Amino acid sequence: MIGSDAAKYGARCVTTGLLFALLGIAWMVLFVGAVATKNTSLAAASSVLLLLLGCPLVWLSFRYSAVAARLAADHAEPQLGFRPRWWWCYSSPRGWTNAIERQKRWHARGKWPLIPW
Repeated sequence: MIGSDAAKYGARCVTTGLLFALLGIAWMVLFVGAVATKNTSLAAASSVLLLLLGCPLVWLSFRYSAVAARLAADHAEPQLGFRPRWWWCYSSPRGWTNAIERQKRWHARGKWPLIPW
């Protein structure tokens, strides 16, 4: 429904998000262990490590999400006759289908609402 390139970037978004979630869980375990043993240097080092590894993963996840949204809109535009908006607000194919139906109704009325939900 959304094209292979959009699906690829969507999968990359999910993968980087999953890596960040796993990194966050590992950091929580390490941080709680460091606090429990009163090892402040380990707690500080783990916080710095989370920032150094987590910030790029979060940025990549948002970037891949935006690229997937743009590619999906590019893919659906010829079939719909207008460019869909607000793709990044919907995370499942059923949500995309509902969004497209809503956007068809908005497009038929000739206006776009300020808030899409």
